[in-house]
Amino acid sequence: MYQILSLKYRPKAFDEIVGQPHIVQTLKNEIKKSRIANAYLFAGPRGIGKTTMARIVAKALNCVNGPTCDPCNSCASCQEIQAGNAMDVLELDGASNRGIDEVRQIRDRVKYAPVHGKYKVYIIDEVHMLTKEAFNALLKTIEEPPKHVVFILATTEPYKLPLTILSRCQRFNFKKISPHSIVEKVKTIAQLESVEIDGAACSLIAQLVDGSLRDAISVFDQLIPYTDGKIKIEDVQTLLGLPSQDVFLELTDAIIKRDPAAVIKGIQNIITQGVSYSELVSGLINHLQSIFFVKTGVVSDKDERYKSQAELLETSHLIRMINFMFDTERNMRNALSKEIYLEQALVRVAMCTQLPIEKLLTQFVEEGSTDIRDFIPTQMRKTSSGVKEVMEIPTDKTFEPEDYHPLSETPHQLWGLLCRKLKPSLESIVAQVTPLELEDGKLLVQCKNEFFQTVISENLTLIEEEIEKIANRPIKIAFEMIKDTKSKKKSLIEEPIVQSTIKIFNAEISNAERF
Repeated sequence: MYQILSLKYRPKAFDEIVGQPHIVQTLKNEIKKSRIANAYLFAGPRGIGKTTMARIVAKALNCVNGPTCDPCNSCASCQEIQAGNAMDVLELDGASNRGIDEVRQIRDRVKYAPVHGKYKVYIIDEVHMLTKEAFNALLKTIEEPPKHVVFILATTEPYKLPLTILSRCQRFNFKKISPHSIVEKVKTIAQLESVEIDGAACSLIAQLVDGSLRDAISVFDQLIPYTDGKIKIEDVQTLLGLPSQDVFLELTDAIIKRDPAAVIKGIQNIITQGVSYSELVSGLINHLQSIFFVKTGVVSDKDERYKSQAELLETSHLIRMINFMFDTERNMRNALSKEIYLEQALVRVAMCTQLPIEKLLTQFVEEGSTDIRDFIPTQMRKTSSGVKEVMEIPTDKTFEPEDYHPLSETPHQLWGLLCRKLKPSLESIVAQVTPLELEDGKLLVQCKNEFFQTVISENLTLIEEEIEKIANRPIKIAFEMIKDTKSKKKSLIEEPIVQSTIKIFNAEISNAERF
C-alpha cells in the first residue's frame, strides 16, 4: 500500500528533526541527565514537527534501552509508538476530545502503571481547543502526576491556554523551518525517490509553504505523478494555479516605464490564467519584495531581470510601492468591482514618479524660490509643445539647515530654523507658537495661551540670540495673543508656497480647520 511521503520520511530520531536544534539539544540533555519534566508544551505553527517531536520523546522514554537520547526504533515499544498503537502512549486530539468527560478519563487512568514501558505518555494535540472546565480538571493532574506519567501538550495557539496551565509546563517554542532547510530536505527526498527537481522549483515550494516542512513535502508528493519524475518551476506554477514569474516581471516593467495601457494589459493577461485578484496582488507584493531583497543585497542569486529592475527602482520607492499594494489588498475586499479597483490602483502606482524628496526640499529651501515648478523632476515636466524639458538638480552643493542664513527670510523660515537650534524641552513649546510678521527688526509671534507666552518670555534672551545667529542681524520678539483664528488660517493659505502648490496641482484646501 502506498504511503504518503510526509509519513514515509517522518523523523524517527532527534537528529532527524529539521530546524529545531535548540529544542533537540535541550530535550536530549534532559533525558541524558534524567531530568524528565512532568509536562511539556510544544508551541508553534503547523507542520514544523511538534507531534513528531512528542513521539520521539515518548520513544526515548520507553525504548528498551531507555530512557535514551537515541531510541533504537527496532524494539517492540519503539515500533508500536511509531505506528501509533502503543498502549503506554495515548494521543488525543484536543479539537474532538475537548470536554471535561475526556479529561476525567485521563485523570482516572494516570494512576495505573505502564503496561510495557517505563512511562505513560499523554500527547494532547491542539490542546488550546479544550474547554475551560476541561483545563480546570487537568490542572492538578499536570502539576503532580504520578512519577511514571509525562504530559506533552502541542498547540498552534499558545496564547489561548490559561496561565495556570502554562505555568505548569516546560514550554518549547518551535520555529518556522527556514526556506534553505526546506529546499535541502525536498532535494534529499527527491534523490531518495529518484525524482529530478530543479532549484527554482524547490525555492518556489519553500516560498509558498511559509515555513511548514510537512506542506512542502505534500506539495512535492503531489507533483511527482503530475510530472512523471521531472519537476520544473513551471510545473509547480501550473499545478498550484500560480502565474509565472515572467508575467510579474512584465507587469513591473510596465509600471517602471509608466505605461498605463501595458499595466492594464498585464493585469488582464494574469487574470486570464485563472489567477484571482487577491492572488495577483499577493504575487506582485512577493515579486516587489524579491526586487527589494536584490536591491538591498539580501539575495544575490536572482536572475538578471530582477537585478535590472532593482537598478531602476529606488529603495524608498520600492517600500512605498509595497506598502501601497498592501493597502490595495485590504481595500479591494470591499470594492464593488475588484477588477476596476485593481486596474486603477496599479495605474496610480505606475504614474507615481520616484520623487527625490530630500533633494527637492533641500534645493527648494536653498534657492529661496516660491514656485514649486522650478523643482519638479524631468519626468513630470513638459513644455507647451509636449516635449519634455531636461532639468538636472545640481548635486555638487550640500545644504545644512544650521548653516543657512536667508537673505530675504520669512517669519516661518526663521521660526522653523530656530526650533532646530533649541533643546527638545523648549523646542516643543516654541513649535506651538505662530510667527506672524517680520518688520523693522521686530518679529511678531502669536501664542495660543498665557503659558506659552510665559515660557517664551523666560527664555527670551536665548531665543533672540539664536535668531540673531540665523538672520545675521538683531531681531526682537513681540507677542500677540490669539484673537481671530480665521485671519491666521487666511494668512497661511495666502503664503506664496501654498498658493503655488494649489495652482500647480489644481488642489484645494480639504480641511481648513487643521491649518
